[in-house]
Parts: sequence; structure tokens; C-alpha cells
Amino acid sequence: MSDLRFREKLREIEKAAATEDHVPEKAKQLGLLFTALFVCLLIIGIFVLAILSAFGRSFVTSGVLFALGISIASVAWNVYRAPKLP
Repeated sequence: MSDLRFREKLREIEKAAATEDHVPEKAKQLGLLFTALFVCLLIIGIFVLAILSAFGRSFVTSGVLFALGISIASVAWNVYRAPKLP
């Protein structure tokens, strides 16, 4: 019996998540802020690894890491400049 109630609660939650838009604006802004901070730290970390690999005379690895960092940074910049995300 409790299994049927649990299934019904899950159906209600799934329906509300699919049709309702009750996420507070402050929570959306906080999530976007944390995502942006994580992406910035990721890009900085990749560039640091690229510089350290260049110091270690591993130029191919350094070039690949620089290319990866630049591509991730350009994607992040284009997302930041987008007029409105869907």
C-alpha cells in the first residue's frame, strides 16, 4: 500500500517538475554563479597545466592544453554573451 502512495507522490513531483516553473529567481542566480565559478576555475586550471607542461619541455601536451583551454573559454564567452538562454 505504501508503495502505491510513494509512486503517486513521485508522479506528482515529476508532473510538477515538468509543467511548473516554481524555481525561485535567487536559486537560479546562485546556481548560475556557482556554474560560472566552476568553469572559470576549470579554464584557469587547464592554462596552469599548459604552462607547467611547457616548463617541463612537453610542448605537444602544452599545445593541446592551450587549445583545449582556449576552446572552453570561447564557448563560455559565447554562452555569457548570449541574449537569453532557453
